[in-house]
Amino acid sequence: MTDLLLLARQLFAVALTGALVGAIYVGFTSVVEYLQHWLWFEIGQVDVIHWHTIPIAIVGAVALSCALKYWPQKDDVPHTIPALMASSNITWSWLVLSLIIGGLSLVAGAGLGPEIILLPVSFGVGYLLALALKLPEPSKVGLAGILALLAAFFNAPAAALLPLFFALINKLKTILGIFQGMVVGFLAVMSSIVVLRLLNESEGYVVIDPIPFDLYTPQIFFLTFVLSALATFLPTLFALSVSYTKKLVNNLPSGTLSRGVIAGLVVGVFYAILGPLSFFSGHDALHVLAHDAESLSNGQLLALGIGKFVIAVWSVATIYRGGVIFPQLVTAVSLGLVLISFTSVAYLLPLFVAVFVGVFAGAMGSVIIAASFALSVFGFGVWPLLLVAIGGSLSFQYMTKKYYPKMLVASH
Repeated sequence: MTDLLLLARQLFAVALTGALVGAIYVGFTSVVEYLQHWLWFEIGQVDVIHWHTIPIAIVGAVALSCALKYWPQKDDVPHTIPALMASSNITWSWLVLSLIIGGLSLVAGAGLGPEIILLPVSFGVGYLLALALKLPEPSKVGLAGILALLAAFFNAPAAALLPLFFALINKLKTILGIFQGMVVGFLAVMSSIVVLRLLNESEGYVVIDPIPFDLYTPQIFFLTFVLSALATFLPTLFALSVSYTKKLVNNLPSGTLSRGVIAGLVVGVFYAILGPLSFFSGHDALHVLAHDAESLSNGQLLALGIGKFVIAVWSVATIYRGGVIFPQLVTAVSLGLVLISFTSVAYLLPLFVAVFVGVFAGAMGSVIIAASFALSVFGFGVWPLLLVAIGGSLSFQYMTKKYYPKMLVASH
C-alpha cells in the first residue's frame, strides 16, 4: 500500500510538473513577445524610424546591466542537465528571478531565444515539487520538467519522447525499466501539450511543404548532405566566436553603465541596419524564410545570415541571457538559401531538414537527438532526407574526428 501511495505521488508530481512547465512556457513567451512589440514597435516605432533601435537597445541594456549587478545569483545559473542535478541553489525565488532576468534580457533586445532561460526553470519546477511532496530522487522529476519543455518548445510530443526512448535504451537494460521511463515521460509530455492546447497554443515550430517521393533527385540528396555537414560546424564556429569576443569585451570598460551602453549600442546599430527580420530570437525570421524567402535578394539573405550570427555572438559574449538555437537556424537557413539559388532545386524542405539536423547535432553532440527533433517538426515522411542529413553530419564529424571532440567541448 505504501509503495502504491508513493507511486501515485510520483505520477502526480510528474503530471503537475508537465502542466506547470507548459503554462510557464506559454506565459513567459507571450509576455516577452507582447513587451517586445510594445516597447520596440508601438513606443519606439522602429519599423518606421530604424535608428530608434539604438537608444531603445542602449536603455534596455543599461537596465539589464543594473539588474544583473544586484541579482545575487547572476554567476550561478546552471544551463546543463548535469549542472542542474548537482546544484543546491534551486529555490522558488531563484526560479522567479531567473524568469525576470531572462525576460528583461529578451525584451531589452537580446538576439537570443528563450530556451536556455526556461531550461533551468523547468527542471527547478519538477525538482521543487518533488521536494515539497517529499519524494525520493527529486532530480528525476526535474528531468520530467525538461521533457515537458522540449514538447512545449517544439509543440510536438515526439520531440521529447523520441530522445527519451533512445536515452533509456542506452542506459537501461530491462524492457520493464524502459517501459516505466516512457510512461513517466509520456505523462509529463502530454500534461504539457494539453495545457498548450487549452491555452490555444497550436502553432508549430515551422511548417514546410512536403516533397512527393517521385520528385526526389540525386541533386536534392547531395544538397541535403552538404548543407547538413556545413550546418554541423556552425555551433562550434559560434562557440569559438563567443570565446574570442569575450576576450575583446573583457578589455572594454567594465562599469555597470558602460557595459550596458556598449552592449546595447552594438545590438541597436545592427538592428537599425538589418531591420526587423534580425530582431530578437529569429523565430519570426524563420517563418518568413520558410514562406516568403523569394521576397529577399541574395544580398539581403547574406546580410541577415551573417548579421544574425554576429548579433547572437555579441549578445552571449556581453550581458544578455538567452538561447542560441534560433539565431543559428536563421543563419544556416539564410546562407543555405543563397547556396540553393545557384542550383535548380526549387524545394525548401531539404534545406530545413539539413539545417535542423546539422545545427542540433553540432550543438548537442548527438545525431539521434537531432534526428528526433527533425522528425517531430517535419514528420516521418522526410525519412529519406533525414537519413542523408544524418550521413552529412556524421561525415563532417568523421572527417574532422581529430579536432571535432575538442570543438564539441568548446561549443558547450
